[in-house]
Amino acid sequence: MQEFVKYLAILGFLLLGSSFADDIWYPTYDVRDYGAVGDGITDDTKGFESAWEAACKKGSGNVEILGNIVAPPRSKWRNTASDKWLYFHKVDGLTVIGNGQGIINGNGQTWWLDALSFINCNGLIVRGLKHVDSQENHISVIHCQNVMLANLHIVAPAKSPNTDGIRISRSTNVDIHDSIMETGDDCIAITGGSSRVKISGIACGPGHGISIGSLGKDGAHDEVEAIAVSNCSFRGTQNGVRIKTWQGGSGFARSITFSNINFIAAYNPVIIDQYYCPHKTCVKKESAVKVSNVKYVGLRGTSMTKIATVNFNCSQTVPCTDILVDDVNIVPIDQEAPSSQCIDAHVTEHRSNIVFHCRKTWEAACTNGSGNVEVRVPPGNFSVSRLKFQGPCKARSISFQILGNIVAPPRSEWRNTDAYGWLYFDKIDGLTVTGKGRGIIHGNGQTWWLYAITFSKCNGLIVRGLKHINSPRNHISITKCKNVTVTNLHIVAPDTSPNTDGINIIGSTNISIHDSIMETGDDCIAINGGTSQVNISGIACGPGHGISIGSLGKDGAHEEVEAIAISNSSFLGTQNGVRIKTWQGGSGFARNIHFANIKFNAAYNPVIIDQYYCPHRICSNQESAVKVSNVTYVGLRGTFVTNAAVIFKCSQTVHCTGILVDNVNIGHIGNEIPSAQCINAYVTERMSNLALNCSNSK
Repeated sequence: MQEFVKYLAILGFLLLGSSFADDIWYPTYDVRDYGAVGDGITDDTKGFESAWEAACKKGSGNVEILGNIVAPPRSKWRNTASDKWLYFHKVDGLTVIGNGQGIINGNGQTWWLDALSFINCNGLIVRGLKHVDSQENHISVIHCQNVMLANLHIVAPAKSPNTDGIRISRSTNVDIHDSIMETGDDCIAITGGSSRVKISGIACGPGHGISIGSLGKDGAHDEVEAIAVSNCSFRGTQNGVRIKTWQGGSGFARSITFSNINFIAAYNPVIIDQYYCPHKTCVKKESAVKVSNVKYVGLRGTSMTKIATVNFNCSQTVPCTDILVDDVNIVPIDQEAPSSQCIDAHVTEHRSNIVFHCRKTWEAACTNGSGNVEVRVPPGNFSVSRLKFQGPCKARSISFQILGNIVAPPRSEWRNTDAYGWLYFDKIDGLTVTGKGRGIIHGNGQTWWLYAITFSKCNGLIVRGLKHINSPRNHISITKCKNVTVTNLHIVAPDTSPNTDGINIIGSTNISIHDSIMETGDDCIAINGGTSQVNISGIACGPGHGISIGSLGKDGAHEEVEAIAISNSSFLGTQNGVRIKTWQGGSGFARNIHFANIKFNAAYNPVIIDQYYCPHRICSNQESAVKVSNVTYVGLRGTFVTNAAVIFKCSQTVHCTGILVDNVNIGHIGNEIPSAQCINAYVTERMSNLALNCSNSK
């Protein structure tokens, strides 16, 4: 029997079908006796309404569906209320049963709206139905109490919009169990005003998992509490168990437990998102729905998500509190280390393979009044959005240990976010950042270019033992710092990546950088204006653009650099070697600069002074320039690829002076006679194979 029903609103009590059990007799009102045909073509709505009218007068409350109820196509919905299809209103003690035979077909591929709604129905039982292709929500339970839904099979295409399996709104004491849900949206969604909901034995997938929310939309006050989800599985779902709230709302989501959950190749298995905004057009607001007392116990399985297997993205002003993660073991399907993202959440963790490092940790360390404190990032993958670690701090020294991987989000996550820097340390004296040879900073730079780690006004800084991969722009920026040591780093970026300086130094003094490997797409180290007393040694640079002083004097700026020593370093296949570069039109100086014991291996342009630096070739000729003086090159060795091993291209009006080339032997890789270019430079040469000819210096 297949019934074609256009629209049915049912008020009071209803009996439809036949008796439920052999030993209990109920009067039966068969819709066919009231005009329904059941051929799948005829509109049987009137037959259902007439059967209902007769049954309602008898006062019974059971519905048995043994055939198929089919929604009409979209064309039949003209001039008809379209918010609901089958609508039960104020029917207490109602039981709707399909005995494993009844099918409700929402014909959803042509029209999306609520299919089966129960409103103000207390003591409701729904079981044994198959629900196919709802227009929107398959089953809505609204303002109901004491509800049981069991043995359901809900099916909709994975790409169908808004096809929640069961949606619970403002209802209490609801039990949903032993059902299969294959949907295009949430398998189950629990929204505001709901409490004492128990969900178990649900096989969810495809779909968006089981969600609390969304809550607080348009500033609403929503309350959800006493929710228990257990013994469920999620196969290939877009999300797993999720709590989602909008900014600007109020209320709470509390006393929520997820236990004994199994994930099979699920995306985003565990989520709390207090910044829910599916259309990415939300304005930042301070108020939020409070999320507290949430437990995750005995979660297992595999995740398709490489970053943030567990994601707690909580409000800065209304953080998540009392979050328990106990006996959780979720692994990426590719067997990489599991990761988490944890922002503004207070998390307690036991027996879990996912380690949490929440942003509030910094505040606790910085305000600690004891002499020495430690911030620890343990092994694991930690996806973090933009973070600013703000000082000054009360602690005399802070050790920031990175033993796991810190990963930047993709470009799509940087909307409406300050893109100047990712990890930003500001005004923190006595800071040590160490990786002990294990910590990795992954800038995810192939999708977004900006500064990765910035140290600003940090005196007595030590950075050591880190590996830094694919920065969006500069890997490490040191700005207005004093007394800095950087050592034992390994910096890696593709050789074609733009502006990926390894270390960029600006306005800083007394800097030591040594014993590090730098493979970049731009300068391995760049020394900019306002910097002095820099000692660089033991650097293996390549690929990249070498080690540069500058560029200086851009846009007429006055810049000063002095007392720079670079020694015992090597350059493998670099575009440049050791370089001083200044723009025309600037002023200031670059002086007392010493390059010693440098080795080049198939480097392009090993030695350069360029006072006509102009990367885009559109600069006008100007007379003023940054003065370059007292520069020494001692003990330089190796091979080069280009025509000139040494290029001194100095200003006609502000010549380079005091240039010493001593014991330099750089041979062409093709055994050609090495050459040099020397314009407007005063050079003293000793024991060199270059035969510099600077007769035009004057």
